[in-house]
Amino acid sequence: MRTILSALAIGTLVACAGQTHTMKEQVKIPLVDAIALAQKDVPGQPIEATMTEVGDRYIYRIQILDDHDLTRWVLIDASDGRIIPQSRVKPPKF
Repeated sequence: MRTILSALAIGTLVACAGQTHTMKEQVKIPLVDAIALAQKDVPGQPIEATMTEVGDRYIYRIQILDDHDLTRWVLIDASDGRIIPQSRVKPPKF
C-alpha cells in the first residue's frame, strides 16, 4: 500500500513541478490525504490519482478498486478536501 501511495505522490509532484505559483497556493490538501479521504468514501485499493484544473480550482481524481472489484472514481477538491459529488449517468440500453 505504501509503495502505491509513494508512486502516486511522486507522479503528482512531477505533474505539479511545472505549474504556476497560483496552483501551489490553492492546493492545500496533500495527495496522500486526498487518497485517504477517497478511501473513506469508497473503501478499496487506490489504483491511480491525477490532479486537474477545473475552472479556477484544482481537483484530485482518484481511481479506486472497491471491495466488489469495481472501479470507482472519487473527486476531491484539492483546496479543502471536500468530496465533489458526481452526477449519475444511466448506462445505455441495449
